[in-house]
Amino acid sequence: MRLVSGGATLLLLLSGLRSADAQVAWAMDGTGSLVRYGELPQQSSLSGTGTLRYDAALGSLAGLVSYARFSEGGWAASGGLLGSVFTSSRALVRGEAGASAFGRAFTDDVQTGEAYGYGRLRLSGARAGAWAGGGAGHGWDPTAGRSVTTADLGGWIRAGQALIVITATRFWLPDTSDFAEATGTLRWESPRVQVEGVAGYRRRMDGSGGGFASFAGVAHVAGPLHLTVAGGEYLDDPLQGLEGGRYLSAGIRLASRPALPRLSPVLDAAARAVPATGGLDAFAVVRIAPDSVDVSVRAPPGTGAVALLGDLTDWEPRPLALAGDGRWHLVLAAPPGRTRLSFRVDGTRWVVPAGVRWEPDDFGGAIAVVAVP
Repeated sequence: MRLVSGGATLLLLLSGLRSADAQVAWAMDGTGSLVRYGELPQQSSLSGTGTLRYDAALGSLAGLVSYARFSEGGWAASGGLLGSVFTSSRALVRGEAGASAFGRAFTDDVQTGEAYGYGRLRLSGARAGAWAGGGAGHGWDPTAGRSVTTADLGGWIRAGQALIVITATRFWLPDTSDFAEATGTLRWESPRVQVEGVAGYRRRMDGSGGGFASFAGVAHVAGPLHLTVAGGEYLDDPLQGLEGGRYLSAGIRLASRPALPRLSPVLDAAARAVPATGGLDAFAVVRIAPDSVDVSVRAPPGTGAVALLGDLTDWEPRPLALAGDGRWHLVLAAPPGRTRLSFRVDGTRWVVPAGVRWEPDDFGGAIAVVAVP
């Protein structure tokens, strides 16, 4: 099922959910787009969107709302919820269960919607993983309702700053519109830029088929300000009776860091892999003055450089210095409380030291969650 929304997200029912290992991320978007649905003429649109996500080690919850006005005078709105839970945050083999519900409304009181639940068994390491599972759902449009059953399998691999995900899904519907879909996703991220490309092919059981491709990117400018761009095509949605289309958009995003909202259960789960440590251990944060702390970590013998990135550095990399105790140190201004950080060894990818609490970040990786004394 293509759980793709043209809008952004606003988390609902968040009160009382925050815990020590949780992260709340938000974003507000203003976007201008060129769109074409099916055989209709191309038109432009302006949309306002909002995102707020709750992520913890054992699950996540996100909700979405969006509103767009079109140059031809029409409008479209969408909203919904997406959530998932895991049996463990660190085990090599984990169970996953999730559910989603989306609704859309259009000009002339046209309404569509879908609800879907799934379960998967995941094998996850630091650099690669695989899964198998299935689900069931129901969708409707102004004229009919229809059910769907799915089975899916896939895998992912990390290579430096890139995440590659391959999926294959079979869809069974009650009429003759059964189909199978294969999708490949490539995501590349750095502290300031993330780019993602998706390509896939759908084959119907009657032998017909078609491909689709899209891209998205976000760049951090300063503070909460980001620039976004996206474009591509998507196929029709048989569960909601929606036509396929093409689009090209650009916009401004005000957001927490990191800032690219994720609403893909597959990519969300891949980001929850057991994180790489880069050989770092014996992490410590010691207060040395009322307004500063000493952050230290032990690196493998022969390490030439260690850098720190996180809330305490305003998400700018800061080098650590090797001291006589054989550990790498950095003194930072820091008030007491919860903070997030990652390390990089000899210019490789950002990692979390062994034994430190962590959570998935919004760049397809992991980030340490630390209590500053």
